[in-house]
Amino acid sequence: WINSEIAVPQDEFFTLKVITTVMSGTFDIYVNDVNYGNYSLRTKGAAEANVTRYASQGIDSRINQKIVFDYFKVYQVSPELFVAPTNTITLNLDNTLPLEVGQGLPINLSLTANIQTGWTFENNIITFTDEGTYLFTANIENVYGTSIKTFEVHVLLGDTMPVITANEVEATVDLSGVSHDYQLDFTTNITSPASNLMITVNSLDGYQINNTLLSFSKTGVYEITLTYENTNGSDTATVTVTVIKSAFTNTIIHDEFLTTGDLSNYTVTTTGSGQVSITGSAIGAEDGALLLSTSATTGQAFIEMPFNAPLSGIVIAEARIMVGSTSFSNVLFFYTSGTTIVAPLAFDSGLIRYHDGSWKSTGFNYDINTWYTVKMVVDVDSKNYDLYVDNIKIGTYGFRTPASSNDMIRFRNGSDKVNSSIYYDYIALYETE
Repeated sequence: WINSEIAVPQDEFFTLKVITTVMSGTFDIYVNDVNYGNYSLRTKGAAEANVTRYASQGIDSRINQKIVFDYFKVYQVSPELFVAPTNTITLNLDNTLPLEVGQGLPINLSLTANIQTGWTFENNIITFTDEGTYLFTANIENVYGTSIKTFEVHVLLGDTMPVITANEVEATVDLSGVSHDYQLDFTTNITSPASNLMITVNSLDGYQINNTLLSFSKTGVYEITLTYENTNGSDTATVTVTVIKSAFTNTIIHDEFLTTGDLSNYTVTTTGSGQVSITGSAIGAEDGALLLSTSATTGQAFIEMPFNAPLSGIVIAEARIMVGSTSFSNVLFFYTSGTTIVAPLAFDSGLIRYHDGSWKSTGFNYDINTWYTVKMVVDVDSKNYDLYVDNIKIGTYGFRTPASSNDMIRFRNGSDKVNSSIYYDYIALYETE
């Protein structure tokens, strides 16, 4: 024992701090944050690297002594990572490797590995998703410096449940195009034992399957179920493919409302303030537009066209539409030969609405004075239609009166609400088969 000759106050608290660097053989003494010098350790050499505990503090065989501790701390100062050189992880419920870093000071820890994928690192935990042998390099840094450590992790593939995810859940194939094929897009996890993929379709014909490629020859809506399974269990994903034939193979209506055109093919109904005309002043129209409008006073403005026969099979109704107000507007309304509305679509108060027994919102918000290409792919036999806005599918909706589906023989579009204005750049209606 050697007297350090450091005077400390009695009967009052003071802060005593000792800092050592492992394997240096020395330590510094601080009293109230004043460094009183560097001193030699009692035991040096290899023993310094094997300190695992703090033995004791107190009074040993002395009389009339008193020590009062306000707090006591032991903490790592230099940046350090505590991890075994080699680790083994099995990919099942336990697919993580927590890392322990030195405590006491904020530490920044970053990892790189010889394999870039199959693992993530967050909150000092490595999470593995793929098997393999990973060689990690850890960079540990704090205010006292930087250190680098390498370690290896062997990730084995344990018993795993199969997981499958469809990256695309809805798609459209056009039989009028060059390709009639659809490539299923999905991801699966690696499993042990290996999993098998099965593909089933809700239709018996109209398609062929080659591995994960489907080739279609018939229009319709195909529900494709992907089943991924092993002895541990199974997982499924569903893909809906709507097969259409968009070419004008049987055109019922195709009007572009050119400024030189007329409305002789339509039955026009106007009352009160209602007006129906072809205008060349609609901004954004390609060459003229049909305008149906009412003013602040009561009025009606409708156009109507009967078909030669009731609609059947798959029918596509498409129109480029712009409304100039939030008034309720019957933009595409299909009727029977009487007064029954079979399948209506309306713009109202900023929302596109449908009616399958009551008026409901499609969830699509429209802006006034903005053009939208609206397409209804009507399946008369299924008594529903798919709605697309600017070539994006919004949803599938049932008929207002499905019992009248075999008598859809005309449409009637317009509005009987005040301050309404509906522009049509074009209207097209055609059967695809």
